[in-house]
Amino acid sequence: MAVPVRPEARLKRIRAMTNEELLDRVTVLRDGMDVDALEVIHAELASRGLGPDEIGAHHREMRMKTIQHRDGLAATCHRCDRAAVSSRVEWHRMWGLIPLFRRTRYWCEEHTP
Repeated sequence: MAVPVRPEARLKRIRAMTNEELLDRVTVLRDGMDVDALEVIHAELASRGLGPDEIGAHHREMRMKTIQHRDGLAATCHRCDRAAVSSRVEWHRMWGLIPLFRRTRYWCEEHTP
């Protein structure tokens, strides 16, 4: 069962996001987004002076860099939820010590090691 999202809480989170985070969400991450959230993000971008030209430019830049999962959705950074542009397979460790299994970690441009 989906948890209902309070509109005021959603608006507060969206207003706290950077322009790049918002642009990622309306371009390369849009397939995994709620339609209502996309409308609010578009309105927030417009209030910041970012229109269709800037959105299109960001999409052209990011679509070739962004890593896609097999289901077609874009991978997101494990630290900040922006679109991932790099990945690395590493060990998942219990208590930071005991290697249990290998997993893929994804990073955005800002957090790439």
